[in-house]
Amino acid sequence: MLGYNVCFAVGLICVIHCGYSPLKIDIDRELPVFSHEELSQYNGKDTEKPVYLAVKGVVFDVSEGRRFYGPGGNYHMMAGKDVSRAMATQELMDQDMTHDVAGLSDDQLQSLDNMFTKLYLTKYKKVGYMQYLLEENGKTEL
Repeated sequence: MLGYNVCFAVGLICVIHCGYSPLKIDIDRELPVFSHEELSQYNGKDTEKPVYLAVKGVVFDVSEGRRFYGPGGNYHMMAGKDVSRAMATQELMDQDMTHDVAGLSDDQLQSLDNMFTKLYLTKYKKVGYMQYLLEENGKTEL
């Protein structure tokens, strides 16, 4: 019983004091790399192209949700962009349509990770990566 209490206490202290620990993103070298300009071409306006968006630097094909992400959809402003900040803050303002998550709280970053793993990774096909993700990991190409 004492061992359990010690483990619980150590775990609780870590949760309180260790803070947020970001997810590690594994990169599939066979998928393409997108610049912001390239990703913007997949914004749903051209019905011949798929609809893409990025979260945490990972590009997803959200075409099956075109009614949400395409023109006139509730989330059209997210299409063709990296929307990591919007996912973290749950805000759909123009300034939140960015990959920049600087200054966000641990709770917001954890919310972003939850959306990334529980919605985007499970529901949508991963089709590439944003260039900045590679640069942050010390690479300029795959």
